[in-house]
Amino acid sequence: MLTLANLITLFRIIVLVPAFVVAFLYLDSNPLMPWIAFSIFTFAAILDAVDGFVARAFHQKTHLGAFLDPLADKLLVTLVYILGVRHGIPMYVTALVVSRDLLIVLGWASLHYFERDAEIRPILLSKLNTACQFVTASLILLDIATTAGGARLFPPPILTYAFHLTVLTTLTSGVAYVAVWSKRMGGFIRPAEKI
Repeated sequence: MLTLANLITLFRIIVLVPAFVVAFLYLDSNPLMPWIAFSIFTFAAILDAVDGFVARAFHQKTHLGAFLDPLADKLLVTLVYILGVRHGIPMYVTALVVSRDLLIVLGWASLHYFERDAEIRPILLSKLNTACQFVTASLILLDIATTAGGARLFPPPILTYAFHLTVLTTLTSGVAYVAVWSKRMGGFIRPAEKI
């Protein structure tokens, strides 16, 4: 069911994610491009809050929305970490962020395959990790934009602390998700295969 909340989320995925990628790939072509990339990212983050509010306020929570909303978040944030490697994001941070996302997809697919409870219910650590990843991505984009203008907004230790916090929450939330999946799995035999 395509509700207003779902349409906003689809707009983030279909329009804002590609627009962000284009802006990021052409950062060096124009002094305004870093600011355009930062603005698109910020606008997408605002729309994330808006579609969540709409879904709650107008009772538009759907299974499709529960799937699309985190997908939109992950697409945008993960792209920042992947594309940002050549702009100062350490490779190990990007590798951890991407690996955790792949782990989540693999776990969700496994729950579906083995016909277990695959409902998407973000845990508190995951929400904290998503917030850390968003803040760190925002800091990086803002740092790129201000550095391109000739003045660095943040001292290097600020970004270093942000990376460390992102790594810590990424690791702990990944371990927590493995624990949740293990509990949901309760064995690796599909119900139809039981004798």
